[in-house]
Amino acid sequence: MTKLQPGRIAASIVGCVGLPARYGGFETLAANLVAYRDTHDLPCDLTIYCSGKTYREQPDHYGGARLRYVPLDANGVSSILYDALSILDAVRRREQVILVLGVSGAIILPLVRLISRARLIVNIDGLEWKRPKWSRAAARFLRFSEWLAVRTAHVVVADNRGIVDHVRTTYGREAAEIPYGGDHAVALLTDDNASGTTAAENKSAPYALMLCRIEPENHIHMILEAFDRSGTVDLVAVGNWVGSNYGRALRDRYLGHPSIRITDPVFDRDALSDLRAGAALYVHGHSAGGPIPHWWR
Repeated sequence: MTKLQPGRIAASIVGCVGLPARYGGFETLAANLVAYRDTHDLPCDLTIYCSGKTYREQPDHYGGARLRYVPLDANGVSSILYDALSILDAVRRREQVILVLGVSGAIILPLVRLISRARLIVNIDGLEWKRPKWSRAAARFLRFSEWLAVRTAHVVVADNRGIVDHVRTTYGREAAEIPYGGDHAVALLTDDNASGTTAAENKSAPYALMLCRIEPENHIHMILEAFDRSGTVDLVAVGNWVGSNYGRALRDRYLGHPSIRITDPVFDRDALSDLRAGAALYVHGHSAGGPIPHWWR
């Protein structure tokens, strides 16, 4: 552990894929927290845990935060060990505050409460165990992990009122509601439209926009089928199409469709702003899950 200056706090964020943010809402949250810390010069030495399997280049810092890499994937079954090892490393380094994003590694939290004085803040995300992609065993484990997280965390954070109500009615505990901001959806003027012309005015035809992870519970197949049958409005569909068999099958089926444009994830903020500004409507088919990924923000 680096020796702290008087009045400073050692804090870690675990549970995200890492920085730079190129996956989901947790990564965007971590990036925004780093930026907020840097902008306001907060007395906090911040460490972000990252997946060594995801980042080929592994710099030591992102902004004013230190980066530490765990040689595991941050998603799927390996996320349990990834999160647990990250938490234990933060404990070993005597971090005073540990922000845990998600409940995958919650099985280690009771031990942390016994051996550490670190303050545990857990953002439990959405109702992860309700996602239909999980097997019955995996869903039971995730629900057990949620129970452990709520029972052992010093502070439980929820990003919407529905999760706050779920925590209260299911576990009899209050969660702090901290909604995600909406500044990412504000259209930005680029050099191309600095005269005041919006991206929407530059489009030759209106289109619908869908930005999301390509998961069955997001009803991607239903959305694509609906626009295939309708043909009245073009659809720009942005997502991680090659990340699963489900996505690849849909991509192969609709790639080259005259009214559906299949697009890989977009990370550039200006490009996303242009996509939003030009859209006549936004299509959202989510039935479960937590924060909206970075690349559709």
